[in-house]
Amino acid sequence: MQKKRSLKISIKEKAMPTHPLPLEVCQRLQTLISPTNPHLIYTANPTNLPIFKDLLCSKEDFEIEKISQESFEIIIKQALFQEQISTISEQISQDEDLAIQKLLDFILKESVERGASDIHMQSQEERAEVRVRIDGDLQEFCTLPLEVFSLLSSYIKLECLLDIHQKRKPQDGKFLRVFNSLSFDFRISCIPTTKGECIVIRILYKEIKNLSFQELGFDQDLNPYLSIPFGLIFVTGPTGSGKSTTLYSMLHSLKNTHKKIITLEDPVEYDVAELTQVSINEGYGFGFKEALRSLLRQDPDIIMVGEIRDEETLSLAIRSSLTGHLVLSTLHTNDALSSIERLLDMNAKPYLIASILHLIISQRLISRLCPHCKEAITLSSSTLKLIPPKFHQSTFYEAKGCIHCYFKGYKGRVLIHEILPLNQELKALIRQNAPKEEILKHLNAQGFISIFENALLKASKGLISLSEVLRHNMHT
Repeated sequence: MQKKRSLKISIKEKAMPTHPLPLEVCQRLQTLISPTNPHLIYTANPTNLPIFKDLLCSKEDFEIEKISQESFEIIIKQALFQEQISTISEQISQDEDLAIQKLLDFILKESVERGASDIHMQSQEERAEVRVRIDGDLQEFCTLPLEVFSLLSSYIKLECLLDIHQKRKPQDGKFLRVFNSLSFDFRISCIPTTKGECIVIRILYKEIKNLSFQELGFDQDLNPYLSIPFGLIFVTGPTGSGKSTTLYSMLHSLKNTHKKIITLEDPVEYDVAELTQVSINEGYGFGFKEALRSLLRQDPDIIMVGEIRDEETLSLAIRSSLTGHLVLSTLHTNDALSSIERLLDMNAKPYLIASILHLIISQRLISRLCPHCKEAITLSSSTLKLIPPKFHQSTFYEAKGCIHCYFKGYKGRVLIHEILPLNQELKALIRQNAPKEEILKHLNAQGFISIFENALLKASKGLISLSEVLRHNMHT
């Protein structure tokens, strides 16, 4: 269908002014005018400056700043992003079908390259917003005319074999894409809102990296805790705290030809060789508890249950541990001790918890300070009251923002954690149903490092900002 009209896509970030020279020329010369200062020229190769100035045909006396090759690549990438958006806007007026396909692939590929975990597309009154979740925070990507968003929504539904005319009921689906020889699963959730449709796309990397515990960010090796033949191990934390990645790293360490490992997941996030992976489907009455009952007849050695959601699933997990299986799972709790309280709230008997619970890991992911622009700060007296005295002489940093971090001040994330192995003394306290305060007193005497203290240690090393630590409210 050919329609002549203007359907302009907008960038909600600070738009760069149109560069006087083609960006391909700037790339070749490794030189361009600053996107924020038209009187400043950035160059990664000063020998090309005379050619660049000749091409500009300008008599202006520019200020020159030498930048690294890495910095130049960041700036030129931002400019190319804006140029591509403008090109797609023009193409939509000429060939809708082809342009909408290009628009979706562009959004997906750009999101993958930026390291996004989710893409949010939300109808508003006049336009639709597209945002991407990077390092845990939503960042503005672009805005779309509502007509373009409607076309894009229909195209996404076609990709997932969904009903393109259904806009009043939720729909879920998925499709596959390959970018740079890497396969990605895109899980789609469409729901109706008062202002129109909201589409969220979860990006799942099909091939998970086999990272060591140290590479993940743990301060100690977890392998010694995995050598037990049976028992329960929990990884806890809020949604998006990296629990699944930690569990997969554990399973990778446990993989060998002498063990059968079965996982129950909702959904299966990564395809892993040598694992028997089972996808939960609540819609067909195949939840975690139903799957766990069936799974025990499959003669497993190690079981990974994606999440303990109810008393019956917990009861089956405990029974599996008692009958000689190693069970790994997750809970949504703020710290390790709260996990014990949660198990008790789910009517697990204290003596059973003490018998089979072997290890609890609580973790979070906190934005990593950009190493290129972070700045040391002086703490106020009110802030000093919020941290233990042993950290009062430490140097802490705050986010600033530069071209390396797209002026966010943060780039990437850092794992913070607490590791709670259950020794005999702690098991005895659990059997006695001792209060949390008494257990915490015992742990402090044993030198236990809480997640709050682990975060302060990493903040004192300049990895994360103190403001981020305090914002996450991790006081035990």
